[in-house]
Amino acid sequence: MRHLDRNVTARTGAPHVRSFRDERERSLMLVVDFRPMMMFGTRRALRSVAAAEAMTMLAWRVVEQGGSIGLLVAMADGARLLGRARGVRAMFSVIGELAAAHRDALANLEPRDPPLAAILEEAEGLAGAGSIIVATGLDAPGDGFDGVAERLARKRDLSVALIADHFELDPLRGAYPYRTGDGDAGWLRVAGSAGPDARRARLRRLGVSYMQIDVAQGPDAMASALERLYV
Repeated sequence: MRHLDRNVTARTGAPHVRSFRDERERSLMLVVDFRPMMMFGTRRALRSVAAAEAMTMLAWRVVEQGGSIGLLVAMADGARLLGRARGVRAMFSVIGELAAAHRDALANLEPRDPPLAAILEEAEGLAGAGSIIVATGLDAPGDGFDGVAERLARKRDLSVALIADHFELDPLRGAYPYRTGDGDAGWLRVAGSAGPDARRARLRRLGVSYMQIDVAQGPDAMASALERLYV
């Protein structure tokens, strides 16, 4: 009876009770993959750029709702914490650091990516009690990835924005020249069908929530897809 809303009850003719819940600040650790394999794209933008777009949109949403974010980038030489933001002014500073980190990543394309598992472990140590969302193509996950991802999904709410170039999702039949960071070169013959996506199957098996993002679709479509990762 103490929580009965008398005004609404009188207006509707049916009992209405007010419910109360503690307001908790939402805290997220956002991880953006700028490792060398993300510096690839055939339409609109590089996968690394799409990853930055996705995490920036999520960051703005969290901050505008009164929450806080931490921003960690995965680089060729390991993880780099760009900073934390609570409020609009701090967000502008963090975005500037993100742009600078991407310039550094483009200038330092090492032949091999450090394992994503190590980046996730560093994010875990920095996230505190917050959730972790990673924007990545899931390249070079590392031997320990499954164990780390499964633990984070179970204990700390890990989500993945799975960034995919359109060529990965719907490749055109043909032969394509390539050159790797190791100096290997040749021709890649594509049959014209991407087949089952092992990355998505792997995340489902580990219990990690994810949303696949086609780089070619652009920020508007990306914003709608990200709604499923952040509620």
